[in-house]
Amino acid sequence: MRKLHFTLESRTSKIGPLTLARLRLAMDDRQVVQQRLNAHKILLVKLLSIKTNSVPSRRACRQADSVPIALVTLFCDPNSSRHGTGMNKLNYFVLTGAMGAGKSAVMDRLRAGQHRCVDDPARQILKEQRSIAGSGVPEIDAPLFNQLMLSRAIYLYSANSQTDGAVVFDRGLPDLIAYAGLFDLDAAVYERAAKTYRYNPTVFYFPGWPDIYTLDDERKMDFESANGFGEKVAGVYRRLGYRSIEVPRIPIAGRVGFIVDAIQGKHADA
Repeated sequence: MRKLHFTLESRTSKIGPLTLARLRLAMDDRQVVQQRLNAHKILLVKLLSIKTNSVPSRRACRQADSVPIALVTLFCDPNSSRHGTGMNKLNYFVLTGAMGAGKSAVMDRLRAGQHRCVDDPARQILKEQRSIAGSGVPEIDAPLFNQLMLSRAIYLYSANSQTDGAVVFDRGLPDLIAYAGLFDLDAAVYERAAKTYRYNPTVFYFPGWPDIYTLDDERKMDFESANGFGEKVAGVYRRLGYRSIEVPRIPIAGRVGFIVDAIQGKHADA
């Protein structure tokens, strides 16, 4: 199949705050590429150089030159990030909120229903470190604990990147900004990570629920502190441009159904 090569040279004018320096794109026939894009197939695009401070409007991109429609879709998607350097992974859905608010139980039900799920990195690290009497726990070395969570969260994000279907995460990278605040740590590296590795713009927020709150080997915080942490997490996601849907305090089957319906676009809040 023939190849079409598009080259966009740098111009003296700017598209808003965006400067397109030099871009070379090799792709199959434009119609075939668009069909693959619509079918969520792999589109191989190599960017040689691009610097951006924000995402341009679709109209601005079209005015730049005879830019192929696939390129406009890729760089000017209305769902792309305007709050960071990365692009939103639209099939990555985050459950976040207060500690002990029922996320893990919902994740277990989702996994049992054959949904792809990624467990909370905090609970993973706590369990592992305590099993070997390690130092990477908040009561011994909070900075190490946060760094271990960051490394694990990025690994889990990348490990699922080839998955086409929905992936549900028990907490996302923005949660680590709230953890950094909880432990009075410099949050700069966590801010950069959260702006680089982004999720679906809609996140599911679990408010504190005293009736179901319990302590265990990994959770040692009282309810008031756990609920306050959830409120700070919600603020972080808002600041990063996410929209929260509050998961109602109802029996677990109803909560699971609420989330599945929202992911599938079956109710107005999605």
